[in-house]
Amino acid sequence: MRRLTGLVMAIVLVCGLVLSCVPFTSAAGSSMVTSDAAVQVIKTFEGFLKYPVWDYGQYSVGYGTRCPDDKLEEYRENGITEEEAIALLREHLLIAETAVNSRIIDRLGVKLSQNQFDALVSFTYNCGSGWAYDTNGTLYKAIANGTTGNELIRAFALWCIAGGEILTGLLNRRLCEANMFLNGVYSNTPPSNYGYVYYDANGGTTTPRSQGYSTQWDAAPYPVPYYEGHVFEGWYTQKEGGTKVTNLDAGTKGKTLYAHWSTNSGGSSGGSTGGNTGGSSGGNTGGNTGDQVASGTTITPVTVTVTDTDVNVRTGPGLSYQVIGSAQKGDKLTITEIGKADGHTWGKYSGGWLSLTYTNYSELTTEPETTPTEPETTAPTEPETTAPTEPETTAPTQPPATQPTLPPTSEGEQEIHKDPPSGTVNQPAPKPEETTEDTKRQTEKTETWTGYVIAEETALREDAGVCYEQSGTVKADTLLEFSQIRGSWGKTGEGWVSLKDVQLLSVPTEDEDLADVWVGQVYDCNQISLRSEPTINNNITGWVNNGAVLTITEIVEEESQTWGKTADGWVSLMYVRLLSTPESFRENNAQYWTAQVTQRQDSLVYSQPSLDGEAIATMPGGRVVTILENQVQDGTLWVKTSQGWILGDTVNLLTAPEEISQEEGSVITALVNTEDLLLAYSQPDSREEATGTLGINNLVLIYETKTQDEVLWGKTSQGWIPMDSVKELS
Repeated sequence: MRRLTGLVMAIVLVCGLVLSCVPFTSAAGSSMVTSDAAVQVIKTFEGFLKYPVWDYGQYSVGYGTRCPDDKLEEYRENGITEEEAIALLREHLLIAETAVNSRIIDRLGVKLSQNQFDALVSFTYNCGSGWAYDTNGTLYKAIANGTTGNELIRAFALWCIAGGEILTGLLNRRLCEANMFLNGVYSNTPPSNYGYVYYDANGGTTTPRSQGYSTQWDAAPYPVPYYEGHVFEGWYTQKEGGTKVTNLDAGTKGKTLYAHWSTNSGGSSGGSTGGNTGGSSGGNTGGNTGDQVASGTTITPVTVTVTDTDVNVRTGPGLSYQVIGSAQKGDKLTITEIGKADGHTWGKYSGGWLSLTYTNYSELTTEPETTPTEPETTAPTEPETTAPTEPETTAPTQPPATQPTLPPTSEGEQEIHKDPPSGTVNQPAPKPEETTEDTKRQTEKTETWTGYVIAEETALREDAGVCYEQSGTVKADTLLEFSQIRGSWGKTGEGWVSLKDVQLLSVPTEDEDLADVWVGQVYDCNQISLRSEPTINNNITGWVNNGAVLTITEIVEEESQTWGKTADGWVSLMYVRLLSTPESFRENNAQYWTAQVTQRQDSLVYSQPSLDGEAIATMPGGRVVTILENQVQDGTLWVKTSQGWILGDTVNLLTAPEEISQEEGSVITALVNTEDLLLAYSQPDSREEATGTLGINNLVLIYETKTQDEVLWGKTSQGWIPMDSVKELS
C-alpha cells in the first residue's frame, strides 16, 4: 500500500511539472563515475604516502586523502597498505562524484562528457566540494555558462594556494585538469602550449597574483592592481623598464610581470579588482572602481557593534592585508579611521582593521551601503540543503553527510579545502605530536643549523605552519640558529620560521644521521615535484616546498639533468642548493675541489680559460663537478672540470683538497671564520654595495688581494671580503 501511495504521488508530481511547462529529467539523478584513466592520473598527481604527514591543517596519507582519526596512530606506526589507500581514495572519489553529479549535472542541467566529468572530479578531489556550492564562484559560473578557452583555464588555475602560498605544483595540476576538460587528455604534465604567469604589484596590491593560460588563444593580463595615489600604466617584464605585455604568450610562461605606475596628485585613477588571495573562486570580476577613501582617513571616533561571528581583523584596510585576528559577534569597537577597498568600508580600531559591513556602522552613519565583492567572515556560508528558488525537476541528490567548507567568494587565488572522510567533522586536525619515528621521517635534527633571513621580514610562529599564531618577526639579514628542521620550517629560540625566507649556511657537523648523505635546500621556486624515477617523464610521487631541507642518498645524471634520490622520490638538483656532502664522497675526492653548478641555465664549457676560447660543451645546472685546476685570467676566476673550463662564479664550492699548496700569487682556498654574517662588496670597501653573503665555514676561493685603507681584502666569486674574516687552508 505504501509503494502504491508513493507511485500515485510521483505521478501527480510529474503531471504538475508538465502542466507548469518545466522540463523533466529522470528522478534518479546523474550517476556518472570516474574512469579508470582518471583514477590513475589522480594517483600520480597525489603520489603515495605510506605514513601520515602533516599537510596544511590535516594529516594526509595514501593518495592525498585525509587520514581517518581512528587510524592515525596505527598508520603512524605501521603505515598504510596499498589496499587501504585505494579504499580511502574510492571513498573520497565518491564524495567528489556526488558533488559533481548532484550540484553540476542535476542542479544546473549541464551535460558533461566523461573527460569533463573526470576533470571536475579530479579538481574536487584535490580542492574539496565547496566550489560546487558556491554559485557565485568563478569556476562554478564558467561551467554553468559553458565557458571554454582561456577563461576556463583561468578559472581552474585560480585554485593554486595551500598554506597561504601559491604553489607551482597546484598550478600545473590545474592546467592538466583544464586540458583534460577541454581536450580529453589524461596526463600529469601540462601540454607545452599551457602555462602560467605571476604578477608583482610593485608597491601596490593585486588580485589575483597568477594566471593560467594557453597560447592557443589570446590571453590578456587579467588583474588590474591598485596603488593609492598612483595610476596603473600596465604590466611589464621588469620592475623598472622592460617591455609592456598586453598578451600572454610562450615568452611569458613561468615569468613574473611587474606593475608600472605613475603618480597622480589627485589620487588613484582606478580601483582594485577585489578579492582575497586565499578565498574561493568567484565573485565580481570588476571589483571596486569607484572613488577610494584614502587609507587612514581620521574620523570622529564612533563605537560600533560587531554583528557577525569570526570577522577577520587585518593589518590594513583591504583584502590583501594579513589576517591577524578576529572579532566576535557583540564586540563593541571604537573606530578612529576608515578606508575603502575591495568593495568594503574598513574601520580601524585598537586591534587592527575590519570590514564595517559586519557591524552596525551603516545604522550610525549616512554613508550609502555598497555590496562587498567578498564576505569577510571566516565562518563558511552554509550550502543549500532545501529547495533552491529556481524550479527543480527532480529531488537533488543529498550533499555529503559532512558539509563542504565554503571559502569566501573572490576573484583571487583559491585555498584548497579537501573534504574529510564521510562521518567525520570538517575541522582542522589536532596539532601534531611528534614521535621518534616522525622525527626521523621528517629529517628533524636536534643539532644546530645556521642560516640568514633573505626576505625583508619573516614571521615567527608558535609551531611549524602558517596556521599557527604569529609571535613576532625577524628582519632581513638576521643570522639565525635552528635547533630543529621540519620540512620547510626551522625552529629558533624565539619560534618557528618558514625556510622559504631563509638561506641555510651550515648543517650540524656532529649529527651522525647526516654523516653519509647529501643535505640540500630547495630554493628559488614555489614548489618542486618528486618523481618515481630520475626523469621528468616519470610519475610524480610528491611535492616539496621552497625552503625545504632534503636528505639525498644518491646522485645520478639522466637526460642531461642531475637528480638526487630522497626517501619520497627523485628531485632535480637544479632547484636544490647542496649544503653538505657524504663522508664517503669526501674521502673519494680528497685530492680535489668539488663544487655544484648553481646557474640554472646551461653553462658554456670552454676549451681554454677565456671567453674567447671555443665553447665545446654545456654544463647543466645542479651538477656536482670535480675541479681539477683553477686560474685567473683578466681578473676572472676560471675552474677546470673533466669537460673543460667554466666560469668560477657559476659554481658553489662543496669540498677542498686535504692538502693545499698556497703558492705565492696563486688562488687562495679559505674558510669563512666569523661568528656573524660576512658581507661581500663590489669593491674593497665596506661603504660600497653589498653583492653577496657568506656564513661561517663557507668555503671560498680568493683569486685577488688588495690593501685598501690599511685593510687587506680578498676577491671571491661573490665580491670582496676582508682577509681577516677567513682562515687560509694549507
